[in-house]
Amino acid sequence: MGQEKALVAFHSNLAGSLTPSLERKGYEVTVANTVDEMLQYMGLSPLDSPERKPPVSFRYYMMDTNLGFENGPTCDPASKIYSHIRTEVESGQVGFLSLTENNTAIRLAQEAKIPVVKKTDADGLIDFLRTIKHCTV
Repeated sequence: MGQEKALVAFHSNLAGSLTPSLERKGYEVTVANTVDEMLQYMGLSPLDSPERKPPVSFRYYMMDTNLGFENGPTCDPASKIYSHIRTEVESGQVGFLSLTENNTAIRLAQEAKIPVVKKTDADGLIDFLRTIKHCTV
């Protein structure tokens, strides 16, 4: 089996903070800066239907809920990515977590049943990281 992969995208320095930890755990980490970059790494196009499964799969996906709209009251970026992997997340095949400081974005993500935690919710992030193989925090 090949090295497991993680795709991370944040508009803060969180990706830089998480990458070394994930790499130490044996993950190949891909860092994206935009939703379009995330889709590209997944082998998808922004024009692909939400039902299209990514040709390139990652074991874990972590991103800003409102990527590209720092502190914006939207969950559209997370929704765009999550729509392509929802079935796999719900079946436990892959992990997905979005983070934000914006309470409206959190509410919208929760209403859409997109996994989300507040960036200051250390317990929520730690719980997600503990699902990652061999990860101790």
